[in-house]
Amino acid sequence: MDRVAFAFAFVLIVACGAVVAATGTSLPPLVASHFDIRGVADGFMPRVDYVMFMVALTTLLPLGIAASLAILPLVAPQWVNVRGAQAWLAGPQRAEAARSLAVRGAVLAMLLAVFLASVHLLVVAANRHQPPVLDAAPFIAALAAFLIATGLWALSLTLRFRRPPAL
Repeated sequence: MDRVAFAFAFVLIVACGAVVAATGTSLPPLVASHFDIRGVADGFMPRVDYVMFMVALTTLLPLGIAASLAILPLVAPQWVNVRGAQAWLAGPQRAEAARSLAVRGAVLAMLLAVFLASVHLLVVAANRHQPPVLDAAPFIAALAAFLIATGLWALSLTLRFRRPPAL
């Protein structure tokens, strides 16, 4: 089951990077890449730099998060910051606690990759206008969805590790 979940996370993250790369070709040579509170472009990047940055951000950051939460509990449990980490990552419950952290890492990575890809798509849409303008409503909706999902993820993590096991 875990391998299927991790494979799904990897495919989804790579797909988000591919969406960024594929849609990046439709951007103008100078991309409006940053917008003020009113949605007016106030920062620009060459298209190649923007696309490379966004592909890297959309894939490498989520993959790093997933890898960290999968590997750290096993190789550096002292760096894991959950309630009762020493107790959870010792003894017979270690494998299950590490698996739980790894799955949650994969979920967080997918949430982040989808959010970053959606922000990129909003930047693509903004650059279709002259002058470029970012529509605030979809951005706020995407940000709210990401924050709510991340809050639920954090609640899930907190509830999973709410009481340390007896040593």
